[in-house]
Amino acid sequence: MQRLMRRRASRTLLLRNMVAAADVDEALHHEIQEECSKWGRVERLVIYNERQSEDDDPAHADVKIFVQFADADEAAAAAAALAGRYFGGRTVSAALYDQDLFDHGDLSA
Repeated sequence: MQRLMRRRASRTLLLRNMVAAADVDEALHHEIQEECSKWGRVERLVIYNERQSEDDDPAHADVKIFVQFADADEAAAAAAALAGRYFGGRTVSAALYDQDLFDHGDLSA
């Protein structure tokens, strides 16, 4: 029974507080992919603007950046290296994201 309840190791890194919604562009996508490649092979990168409600101004959305690596150890190494780092005057929050949620397209957690 415990085996069924055990969560699998995550290969997905969640970066927060990295940029404002207005700063999201194709160059950012490339820059993040290049930087994260230092810790392993990046398989997928998703930049998600999360609004708290439909009435929220899109310019004030919370930007979440999801980076899926080929291996869970690579994601863990990137999380350890990027947490607390400064990017554009902001302190980056980096943590592993639930792999099952990411695989099912749930980016809201």
